[in-house]
Amino acid sequence: MKKILLIIGVIVLLAVSATPVFAKLTGSALADRITEMDGRGTVGLVQKDTNWQVIESAPVSWVKYSLSGKELKVNVHLKGLDPNKLYQLCLNGDGNYPRTNSNLASVYTGNEGYPAGTPKPWISGLSGGNQGYYNFAVQVQPNKKGEIKGHYKVDLPADRYHGVKFLVKEDNYPNPSWWAYPTILFEYDVIHFRVNQHVADDDDDDDHDDDD
Repeated sequence: MKKILLIIGVIVLLAVSATPVFAKLTGSALADRITEMDGRGTVGLVQKDTNWQVIESAPVSWVKYSLSGKELKVNVHLKGLDPNKLYQLCLNGDGNYPRTNSNLASVYTGNEGYPAGTPKPWISGLSGGNQGYYNFAVQVQPNKKGEIKGHYKVDLPADRYHGVKFLVKEDNYPNPSWWAYPTILFEYDVIHFRVNQHVADDDDDDDHDDDD
């Protein structure tokens, strides 16, 4: 009996040891943090194959974000990128939330490195409608290890934001083809947050329920 228990214990230990690092992303703690409306959290970015399945052997990247009034503060640690290429860091909306998409698109000022000759800054939505997006950093080059580490600040219109994705795309500006801007790092999950007019803004939920 002791031998059987010992064998079972070894099997369990090996199974735990063989669990990929990516499994750390699947815990409910992370899911709880990134779906809160308090404007603070951490979300993972992952690589996906042609079937949109997560490549578990690829390194996991991280984005930490927080809000202070209208300013979204973003801290990134991105991995697995090509040191010889340039990248765009993007906030991408979901076609199911029109106001979120409009707000993201409205931040565009004309110099954010969008594909030339394309409707700016909208893309054809695959889930209910067009998706607004904003490239908050462009022409970013990784270090020799294929990593990007940085802090960014984005001013957004005051409102609630639902279903927002952090994406990392290749930056081949000014190539006019959408295929020249493939997404390399995908969201592990979407985030939801609220931008106030200023830090002490009242929690007036009735004015911002269109996207709920």
